[in-house]
Amino acid sequence: MPLWRRGIPTRPSFPGARYPGLPSDRRVPWLLLLLPLAALAGWGVPQLLEDDPSPQAAASGAIGGTYLEGERALAGKLCIAIASDTSTSMDQVEPLRREATNELLPWLRANLPADDEVALAVFTDEALLTLAPTPVGSAPAAAPGEVPVGTGQTVATTAADALGQAFGGRSCASTALLAISDGEFQDEAGPLAAALDAAGITQTWVLNPKGPERSPVLQSPELADVHVTPISTSDDIGLTFARVIAGLTGQRLAGAPTAAPAPATPQPGAPQPGATVPQPPQPTASAPAPGAPAPAPTARPGTPAPSSSATTPARPPDAVDA
Repeated sequence: MPLWRRGIPTRPSFPGARYPGLPSDRRVPWLLLLLPLAALAGWGVPQLLEDDPSPQAAASGAIGGTYLEGERALAGKLCIAIASDTSTSMDQVEPLRREATNELLPWLRANLPADDEVALAVFTDEALLTLAPTPVGSAPAAAPGEVPVGTGQTVATTAADALGQAFGGRSCASTALLAISDGEFQDEAGPLAAALDAAGITQTWVLNPKGPERSPVLQSPELADVHVTPISTSDDIGLTFARVIAGLTGQRLAGAPTAAPAPATPQPGAPQPGATVPQPPQPTASAPAPGAPAPAPTARPGTPAPSSSATTPARPPDAVDA
């Protein structure tokens, strides 16, 4: 029997001569049975060889409905540094920043090239990396837990120094520092500005739960480039992350609600909103000098101004034009 005829019988065979009308022997070739096995192997083997076969969580929250659109203008690697102020005044924000960071990491994997990097840190008067600079393609599904650090005072220079050293030599084309803090920094403006410059920070943002007001140190001209934006929910934090990233890559953030314009930052010496602005004293009329003609009387409001006919003699009522 030929090789192609060997296989699993599908119809019963009848010994002896074949007669018209009787069922004939039909067998499925063994080679045809190998096709589904080959297809299954072609799909399953790459899954087994992946470094991280576990499924990644999709981004959730408000940031989960957004994505970067358009051609990327940034030529090179984007590095994102997120620093959380863990001082006592920021305790109530801890659940919000944890949720926002957990939502951000899957969003980064879906929207940025795999070699862009992200790092996480906590700081007070000391700083500690909770996630060293990591390519977003290998970022964890959830942020590591925060740990206590320092004595509780807020010194932003520590975060800038720690993140600057962590990203040093990693060839970042642009680096964003996003500090979740009330901005009550105990730094001096000059050393803080120098630390941000030495760390190679392209943009610095303070996500402030207390509002858009700048603390005294941030009102210094040396820190005029530091952006302050208000937050009140984890969605506010997540959308701020996404908007900053879109701005640095030169892309459009699609699907995001329109951001309300931030109120203008008052300059030092400018009146605060709602304050009464003192008016300059109005000039008062002085007594005329001896011998000077008396000023013309000022008409009271509602009194018609004298017309030119006042100087013309009135015509008799019975006068007729020629």
